[in-house]
Amino acid sequence: MDHFVVSPMKGEKNDDGHPLKMKLLFWIILGMVSTFFAEVISGSTPFAFFTPVGWLVVFPIYLFHILVLGSIVFRYGRPVFYVLYPAGMIFGMYETYITKTIWGSAEWVHGTVSIGGIYILPFLLLVFFFHPLISFILPLTLSEVLLTSSRSVLSYLPYRLRKFLSTERAFRRVLLIGALFLGFLWAAPTPWTVTLVAEISGMAVIISAIYLWKYVLHGDRYGMADLLPKKGEMVIVAALLVFIYILFGSYMNSRYFPGAGTQILTLAIYLVLFSMLYKNLRTSLNEGKKEERLPKINRRFALALVTVFLLASALKMAVGMGTIIFVIVALSMSVIGVYLFVLSLVRALDRLIW
Repeated sequence: MDHFVVSPMKGEKNDDGHPLKMKLLFWIILGMVSTFFAEVISGSTPFAFFTPVGWLVVFPIYLFHILVLGSIVFRYGRPVFYVLYPAGMIFGMYETYITKTIWGSAEWVHGTVSIGGIYILPFLLLVFFFHPLISFILPLTLSEVLLTSSRSVLSYLPYRLRKFLSTERAFRRVLLIGALFLGFLWAAPTPWTVTLVAEISGMAVIISAIYLWKYVLHGDRYGMADLLPKKGEMVIVAALLVFIYILFGSYMNSRYFPGAGTQILTLAIYLVLFSMLYKNLRTSLNEGKKEERLPKINRRFALALVTVFLLASALKMAVGMGTIIFVIVALSMSVIGVYLFVLSLVRALDRLIW
């Protein structure tokens, strides 16, 4: 029996012939996925989808960063890891001019080491690991797999990693470890009941949006590159991102706005990251796409992943080991982040040297 297919949303067409309303809806869901992983599961904004601040302040930051940087990766290069990673680091640098966390605005960084006004701990945690992987690469990859017909990010995984993940047992083990790790990311000092309510309600919003997109509107017939901003759309989205930096940066933790020395150092970091991204984008154009698909997971295993994630978050708080586990996770994030940065930098420097 044929499935009942709902016709696409009618509306203005963009320059690629795709309904603009469909693209706008995809952008919103993509921003929601990024917000969920970055803010909800970490406990930074546990009820981001249920408060005005969540929608008017937090959500736009993630929405426009992932749209602009994701579009740059897909339009001007290939979504290989050494391109995605520096783009994600640029994403994470919003913790300077917007939140000013890396400049010392957060209480948890007070008393930690700083160099030239840059606090090393949040810089390593947020710019080297958390935002590149959790706020950018993970949401972009999952959104492409769940919401589109393309698999570009997975197709450009390094050969050895794809080979390792090609077996169902290895793939499932990696996903289980990933779910456990994500559960350990909750850093807010809240009762375990609040943790569960925040994460379950956040997941409910995301799952509902995915269901609407995939099973009601059948939006997964489009590819990722078709849905990201193009040409004139990109100009508007980028302009809105700049507006957010000016608006939020001028009033959010404004007393932590640093002097000229720290600003010069911050801009130097931006210069290094943009240079890495530019060089790696050019290099990635020579990458050949691999068509191998990773093993599929059924609904039962997906439910198991969600269960592991929720139990890890709740039990960590319930048994009173939240601080200890967070310290271990933070150290791991810092080490892994530095390693990934070195790999991406070496790739860029190789092209600069030769």
